[in-house]
This record gives sequence, structure tokens and C-alpha cells, in this order.
Amino acid sequence: MIVDREHDNHREIKSVGRCEVVPSFVYLGSLIDNSSSCENEIRRRIQQARVVMTKLTQKWRNHNTSKATKMSLVQSLVSSIFLYASEAWTVEKADRARIDGFEMWTWRRMLRVPYTAHRTNVSILDELGNPKILSSIVSTTQS
Repeated sequence: MIVDREHDNHREIKSVGRCEVVPSFVYLGSLIDNSSSCENEIRRRIQQARVVMTKLTQKWRNHNTSKATKMSLVQSLVSSIFLYASEAWTVEKADRARIDGFEMWTWRRMLRVPYTAHRTNVSILDELGNPKILSSIVSTTQS
């Protein structure tokens, strides 16, 4: 497959033969598309991590599991799925806000704090010991 901005559906390559031209495809777990931004890949990764976070609902409801264990679960299971291949991302301001929003959603979900509780993000982070890390990890891998 070839990702190209041209509108034709097939292209002839001498060494390979006839190849299909597609707007996007997943290769080695990463989305390859014809846009110049990583917005679609970031959205896709957030969605995959949200699915895992939702599947862990029974763990978040368990009162016998400590907060530290729950935080370790989030960092090892959810963050690792989100951060896979993030070294290649070019993150813009809107993407960073999306990443921060996703991270706050995970911490609120883990603590079972609804948005109707009117708690600020700062109070949530203070309760957890300020573990806000995703956007800083993505920023440092781009250097």
C-alpha cells in the first residue's frame, strides 16, 4: 500500500507491480496517513487507552486496592498504550491540550470523581501527588 495525496487508486511500481493508493493504514501499530500532523494518531491512541481504562472499571471500584496500586495500573497499562511510538509525534498546542484532558480523565476515572463534583484539576493532582506526566513525556521525546 502507498499513502499518497493524489486521487488515483492504483500506481504502477516497477519492482513491486501494481500497488493500491490509500489515504491511511496501520503499520506496526502506528497510523500512517497522508496528513502532515499527528492529530489522527493521537486521537487513535487516546481511544485505545480509553478502552483499556474502561475495561478496568471493576479495579477502580474495588475499595481493597490502594491508590498507589491503582496509579501503577494506570501508568503501566493505560499510559504505555497511549505512549507507544510517541517519539515520532509532532505535537501542536491543540494536541497537548487533548493529551492533558485525556490524562485528567484517567485520574478522575480512577478516583471515581465525577465532573459534577466541581473539583479542580489541581485538587485531583494534589491528591495524587501531582503525577501529570503524559504531555511532558511526549514533549521530551521530540528533542
